[in-house]
Amino acid sequence: MARRSYRLTDLNGERHPVLDDIYDSFESAWNDALCWWSNCGHSSQEAIPIGVEVSTPKGNWRTLQYPCQQEGRAVLFPRTIFRKRISTPAC
Repeated sequence: MARRSYRLTDLNGERHPVLDDIYDSFESAWNDALCWWSNCGHSSQEAIPIGVEVSTPKGNWRTLQYPCQQEGRAVLFPRTIFRKRISTPAC
């Protein structure tokens, strides 16, 4: 079985302009997005305009979570407090 990779997207479904990286898991990608979002001064109650995609065995990308997805509120607005990053990319 092929190893899956994850990446973050913007509102247009394109690679996120700041968080343009490949992640080993959905959780690590989303944690990075949440840290960046909160370090930019946004509230956890705001809809987060970041999506998550997963790689397919054929090398394509499939959307797991759309930006501002409301049905994923448990994922979009977790109750867990995340560590702040030491260096924060520009918002």
